[in-house]
Amino acid sequence: MQERFISDLNQLEKGARIALYGAGAVGKYFLDQSEKTKHVKVVCFIDDQKKGERFGLPVIDPSQLDSFQPDLVLITTSYWREVRLKLQEVKWNSFAIGDPFFEEEKTEITICPARGTELKFHTPSRVLRFIADAFETIEPKTLDWIDSFSAGETMYDIGASNGMFAVYAAVKKNCCVVAFEPDAQNFSVLEMNHFLNNKKISTPIISLNVAASDKYDLGSFHAVNYGAGHHNKTLEKNSDLHTAYAHTQMVLTASLDKLITDFNLPEPDHVKIDVDGAEWNVMQGAAGRLASGKVRSWLIELREGTQEAENIFNLMQKNNYEMKERQKIAEIIGPPVEGVYNFLFLKKDEH
Repeated sequence: MQERFISDLNQLEKGARIALYGAGAVGKYFLDQSEKTKHVKVVCFIDDQKKGERFGLPVIDPSQLDSFQPDLVLITTSYWREVRLKLQEVKWNSFAIGDPFFEEEKTEITICPARGTELKFHTPSRVLRFIADAFETIEPKTLDWIDSFSAGETMYDIGASNGMFAVYAAVKKNCCVVAFEPDAQNFSVLEMNHFLNNKKISTPIISLNVAASDKYDLGSFHAVNYGAGHHNKTLEKNSDLHTAYAHTQMVLTASLDKLITDFNLPEPDHVKIDVDGAEWNVMQGAAGRLASGKVRSWLIELREGTQEAENIFNLMQKNNYEMKERQKIAEIIGPPVEGVYNFLFLKKDEH
């Protein structure tokens, strides 16, 4: 049965006589609205606990509804499922749920058939819609990498953005996923995507609104374009980015090693890092995971030919990892990104 939710009494037929089930704060809200707008008339309250009179109206038991004959019972308690059953017991079927904060479900959802797995993505903007539509083509090698996991392994997604790869891993491979995303707007979309797919996810994604780095601190997170799904968002100032920032957000930074130890997070089997220039800091903060050798693979987005890329290559080699694959990355619209690649590093005994 499809429930009917009412957030404004103007949604009802003018002149309707209604009873409010629940004589608490929400019931009073709708009573005040009715008296202010004169659109409908409240004839009584129904309440299981209170009796007598409330706000100048009689408070009745559900069994007394026939005496008042309202056109509609508006349920104004959060226990509406139980109330619905009580109304059905007295054979009263004309009811709706009153919720001042209710919003109709938005249709801004893209159904994405990702390699045979149907996923739902929150796409309230054109950029998010483009990303969802291009999901299989932006980084197909990343999907190959996730497809290679054993079922139930743990993936860390550092710089998860809107969480599409995190959701894919959780649904397709039943992965335990720990996702890091410091940007407030991207984090919101990440959790919405988590919510939209949660019936297919056996182990809930651990989403952290934290910037993985090399120290426990507060940092400045700068955005050239302030919007969910946009790129050019960097931790601290980037001297290579000669443009004004649209917005700066303060974020908590912490190292992977500290977070795993302090909060008993699951140990990663695979780590994906896409943090727009802060990769070295992330790797410094993961020194313990590198040294342990327990991480089977690292997928790191780097700008080829930079000092940072060279430092990370040397660090991986020092810790017995070698570069297995250099993967192209496509633009959302257009050709491959110039000079930036995903580099897949594997433990030397893993291949």
